[in-house]
Amino acid sequence: MLHNKFLRIIQAHLLGFSTGNVLSWKRFCLFCLFHTSFSFAGCLVQLVYTKFPSRVIHTPAPGLRRRKRLHIPHTTAAIILAAGSSSRMGAGRHKLLLPLGDRPVLAHVIDATLASQVRPIILVLGHQADQVRARIAPYTTHPDITIIENPAYLDGMSTSMHMGVQTLTSNGYKKSALSSHVDSALIMLGDQPMITSRIIDNLITIFNATGKRIVAPLYAGKRGSPVLFDASLFPEILEVTGDEGGRTVLERHRQDLELVEMGDALANFDVDTWDAYQQVLEAWKSKSKE
Repeated sequence: MLHNKFLRIIQAHLLGFSTGNVLSWKRFCLFCLFHTSFSFAGCLVQLVYTKFPSRVIHTPAPGLRRRKRLHIPHTTAAIILAAGSSSRMGAGRHKLLLPLGDRPVLAHVIDATLASQVRPIILVLGHQADQVRARIAPYTTHPDITIIENPAYLDGMSTSMHMGVQTLTSNGYKKSALSSHVDSALIMLGDQPMITSRIIDNLITIFNATGKRIVAPLYAGKRGSPVLFDASLFPEILEVTGDEGGRTVLERHRQDLELVEMGDALANFDVDTWDAYQQVLEAWKSKSKE
């Protein structure tokens, strides 16, 4: 008789699972443990899991559960490499300080970055850092921009990239009022003044949509900058040496690479040389007339 009563109770609980009753999975397990042997309870648990899988609550991984509970948003940071010595420009010119419209070249890159979703922004200076700071003075106090200096900039671009990544991983950047978790970073060039916030935001959108750990733009079929790297690749970026960006990491993880055609070849123009600067000037004038 007790056995029949127990079966009726179990039947009622199973009906609760199928009709959306608020009885929790944990309470049901406890019920089984307290009212019958452990082995029988295990059979019942397996039965419910099999017959009513949608009623079983799966516990997410601890890290994911904590982020969801605290509502911490994820964000993509930007590391702007602006430490180079402009050795190819010649005549002692600093390529980042050359005028383009009413602002220096570097200011255009900073403006495009500020107009995009990326936060925080790490600006890495090196060559003639004091002069650069003076020319971009309005940006030095911006709450989303952290400016650092790379004393080893003559050892190549990789050293600036290292400093940017280390600033992110050590939380050594300015914090906004809203907490966020940096889960990726765009490696940007300070001498690419035609870059736009639309291109930057498109890369972030593709990163979030595809789950790929690297997203790079194509300009008329040619791969260019900036390149977005997932934070899981930061340790490998710190191993890059010499005068290169993340090319080695990118080549090593081709299966994790998403290429996106941007259709705007002008955006990939840089000002490494005087001739390149003249091309950028012409492109800027043409764009301004549109």
